[in-house]
Amino acid sequence: MYEPQVWDSTEYGEIEVVLENVDSTDIHYLRVLSPDGEEQSFTKFNQTTTVSALPPLSYTLILFKDKNGDGKWNRGSVVPYKSPERYYVQEGLRVQEGFTSGVNINFD
Repeated sequence: MYEPQVWDSTEYGEIEVVLENVDSTDIHYLRVLSPDGEEQSFTKFNQTTTVSALPPLSYTLILFKDKNGDGKWNRGSVVPYKSPERYYVQEGLRVQEGFTSGVNINFD
């Protein structure tokens, strides 16, 4: 028998992502995945974003800079050469009950 995990809202935490040394007009996207790979959040932002109401688990963050504005990560091509959009992946980011997990990212 499958027993779902049930969380009380007082047990939630959050993740704050801050991008350092980026242009304030750059568009970035953040995906937050639960331990089983389910998407918890997909957020468009410029320099700072906070994902709230997350159960106390370990998450994977996938962040990319959307240079062409299409809302998805582009891997580039060889012929004609086009560089891939910059991205960042962090696995195992632990969210604790009642706390904010901070992540500072510098693409330089």
